[in-house]
Formats: sequence, C-alpha cells, structure tokens
Amino acid sequence: MQPAPTVEPSGKRRLGSNTVALVRRHLASDYFPIAMCLFLWAMVTPVLKYVQEHRCDEYNAVFYRTTFTALALTFWVFRYHRAQLREVLRFPVRLILLGLFYLVGVLAFVAGTFLTSATLAILITRAVPLFAIVFSVFCFVDERRLVRRPGFVIGFLLATLGLSGLCLTKDSGQVEWSFGQGAGLLLLCAFLWALYSLGVKAWLAKVQPTVASMIIFWVASLGSLPALLIWGDSRWILNAEPMPIAVLVITGPLIMGLGESLYFVSVRRIGLASSTSATLLVPLITAVMAWPTLGERPTVALAGFGALMLAGLALIVRTRSGHVKLEKGGVPEPLVGRQGTAAAVMGRIEAPPEEPVA
Repeated sequence: MQPAPTVEPSGKRRLGSNTVALVRRHLASDYFPIAMCLFLWAMVTPVLKYVQEHRCDEYNAVFYRTTFTALALTFWVFRYHRAQLREVLRFPVRLILLGLFYLVGVLAFVAGTFLTSATLAILITRAVPLFAIVFSVFCFVDERRLVRRPGFVIGFLLATLGLSGLCLTKDSGQVEWSFGQGAGLLLLCAFLWALYSLGVKAWLAKVQPTVASMIIFWVASLGSLPALLIWGDSRWILNAEPMPIAVLVITGPLIMGLGESLYFVSVRRIGLASSTSATLLVPLITAVMAWPTLGERPTVALAGFGALMLAGLALIVRTRSGHVKLEKGGVPEPLVGRQGTAAAVMGRIEAPPEEPVA
C-alpha cells in the first residue's frame, strides 16, 4: 500500500520517494488584476499628453503626481505598516539615491513624452530590461551564462534593432538617420530606471516595499519642488482649469500606487512569467487609447519597429523563465528568487513592466 501524498511548503506533493510538482489551473478571475494593471499603466502617456494640452510643463506634472502619490502611500503606511518604518529608515543614503534616480528618470520621461507621441514614448521606455541586462552581464556570473543561450541572444538583437528604429522614427512616420531630443530623453529615462530597479532589488530586497516606496516618492517630490520653482511655471495651478488639476491629483496614486499593487497580486495569482509577458501589451493598449483621444494614428514604421522590439522582449522573457536549475530530485527550480543570483536581483526587471511607473 502506497503512503498518502503530503503537500510540502514549497507547493510540491511528495508520494513516497517521488516528488511531483502540483499544477494549479488558473481561473478567469485570476487574470483580472493584470488586466486592470495593464489598463492603468497604458494611461500614463495619454494622461501626460492631455495635461500638456492644458499648458502643464514637466515640472508641474512630476511634482504634483509624485506628491499626491507620496501622500496616499503615507496614509497607507501609517495605517498598516507603521511598525516597519524604522527598519526601512536604516538605509537613508540608499533611499535618497534611489529617489534621485527615480526623479531624474521621471523628469526625462515626461519631457520626452511631451516631445514625442504617447505610443512612441511608451515603446522607447520598454528599453529598461535591455539596459538592465547589460549592467547585469558585468556583475553576475549566472547572467553571463544566460546571455550565451541562443534564444536570449536573438531576442536581445531583435529588441535592440526595434528600439533603434523607434528612436529614428518621427511622428510623421518617416525614418531618419538621426534621433531627436525626445528620443534621447526617453533613452536616458530607461537607463536611469534600469539602475533604479537594480538598486531596489539589490539594496532593499528584505524591507517592506510600500514603506520604501513612500520614502522614495517623498524624495522625488521634495527634489522636484526646487526644479519647479526655478524652471517651471509655479503659478500654473492657480490659472489652470479644474479638470487637468484633478487628473494630476488622481492619476498619480492610481497609476503609480494601485497599478503596482495589482501587478504584485497578479504575480501571486498567475506567476511572474505570465504577468511579465502580459505587460508587453501595454504599448498596444496605449496606441488604442491615443488614437481616438489624442488623434495619434499609428504609422507603419512605428507599428513595425514596435512589433520587432516587443517580439524580442517576449523572447527574452521566455528564455529567462526557462533559465532554471535542477534540484536533486529532478524538479526544475527557477533561479528567480534565489538569494545571491542575478535572477534574484533581476526579479523586478525581467521585462518592461517592472520598471518604475511615471
């Protein structure tokens, strides 16, 4: 008579000496968090283009959105995570540096979006994982092994080619052998957000994420205030109509706070690889939103280079999710989450959705 199967904490079922991985079928409701997350994240650049039409500059947009996001997170932290606040404050220098990386990146993102189209901006900033991969190759041994896999190399080349084409694409749909200031700012944003994401995972992996996010947003908010007073129109809020002000106040906590929370719920329900792959649909949803609301018709060049880049990123995600290590019992164990490996550090940036949200 065979012994009854027992379920281990790891989620595997042990029957005698054999270990069997339990496969859970996902319900339709499991995909609701990622669907809402995609909708919120796709709104970022159309919202910025909307407030730009109401003469809001990048300094006002960044200051008010980060400030109200920080206020919302402060309420949440003091209500539910007050006990973890002291632990997170043990790393003031790290938090300030990460806050400055985020601030400069989001300023570059908003300014670049103002100089390009909503869809082009969201596509170029998908370059965050590409920059992060380059960084990790120099830092982690297991990441060097990963880049030798054919699927990873092909995906990286496709994504790089698509990104290069996007940077050379103009709003008219023409491709020229030079890229403008907007594309340069968006690339700077992707570079800084890749550093930010690596820093968050490497420095703050064991602290309460909501508390750390609250402090980082306060650093960004306070840091953007001098920029607003020196270079921005500090009287804009006094002369603006109520609707664009309300959009800035509401969308900050919604997109930055609720969107990120929904993503992590999705990771728990359908897994990291599925959630990451789904977020590659964000540019497509943005394009659908921008067409009727902003009159931005997608061009052939934009669609072609964008599809090339997203296909490359999808191949990278698929290759990374298959980058596994076999346990003694023969059950594949994902490297993601293992302490001290690049996969653990790259857990938040396997694909574009894991970079900070503006």
